[in-house]
Amino acid sequence: MASHSPNLGRADVDVPRELDSPGAKLVYLYLCGVEQTRIDDIARSLDIPQLSVVPVIDHLVACELVERTGDAVAPVPR
Repeated sequence: MASHSPNLGRADVDVPRELDSPGAKLVYLYLCGVEQTRIDDIARSLDIPQLSVVPVIDHLVACELVERTGDAVAPVPR
């Protein structure tokens, strides 16, 4: 699966209120700039340990903000 660079110039993203931790906000904003990526790509791009990214992704999935299929992660269209 090819990972895409996030569209960091995008300024029209509203961070959902249920995201209160800086890590969740950072990962969510990153995911808003890609169509689909992998957990290891998120960790590498954001320079965060992969073991720290997984619980954040799980939280975003529980909030129905992203979808996860195995190691693939994609934002839910809003």
